[in-house]
Amino acid sequence: MLVRYLQIREPSVDYSTLRWMVYELVKNFWLDIESHNPEANSLRISFEEGRAWLNRFTHGSISTKHRTLFMVRGLYLDIASWATEDAYWAQWAAPSFLTREDTSGATKHKRRTQARIHQRIRDLSPLLPKLLTSAAQELKDAQALLAAGRAAEQGQQFEHQGITYRRCEMRRRTINAPRGSGRVWVVGGPYERRFDLTQLEDNCFWSWALINTLNETGVRIEELVEITTHAFSIYRLPETGEALPLLQIVPLENRQGTFTPHLSGTRPRLRARQETNRHR
Repeated sequence: MLVRYLQIREPSVDYSTLRWMVYELVKNFWLDIESHNPEANSLRISFEEGRAWLNRFTHGSISTKHRTLFMVRGLYLDIASWATEDAYWAQWAAPSFLTREDTSGATKHKRRTQARIHQRIRDLSPLLPKLLTSAAQELKDAQALLAAGRAAEQGQQFEHQGITYRRCEMRRRTINAPRGSGRVWVVGGPYERRFDLTQLEDNCFWSWALINTLNETGVRIEELVEITTHAFSIYRLPETGEALPLLQIVPLENRQGTFTPHLSGTRPRLRARQETNRHR
């Protein structure tokens, strides 16, 4: 029944919400009911059993408590509504042991949480320019160090910004591949053991790209990690013919339903720099 319920709810929620529904309804609610009432085989739980579960569960945080209670209450309300149209749900329909008093205070807690989030944004906003500058500088330094390492022969020492490094000798993995091709490993300076400069530059690039994409578009992390090269397109202004890069993002609300992408990030600063095109 729980699997069927979640399958029906799946098209109307995003993946993150669906995961929380599984966690709250199955783990926090039903598994706990079964562990204390092994003979339970329906949602028709007595008021005493329901209050006992509620007392065991309320030891968590307030936000977790409200989220679980709303999902459990929604489960009972959904099944009661569906039972009027589908006979399958009639056998599972049962009165909820939760009352309005159990979820009271949720609005006040939500407003307090939003106020804390807004205050944190106001506190961190002045630091955003420093974060962007720091990410760009780290990428520039990593690229310069990698270029200096590549210019040195294997086993040879080289100097970068007053620090001496030595490029490690690498074995050939294939007969036709040049010795040590692909990656640059060094020792020296802050690296007591051999360190992969290629991986360092790659990490710095993607950190710079992610930070700037979040800053320019305001997308959620869940949306950001699903962006691919197919999401980029070029739009030319009819009046001037200027080419603007467009980033096409599928909102989380539409992931499980009809895909109706919106366009954002039309500012020219989203153009990838020529020296980083090889990372695409």
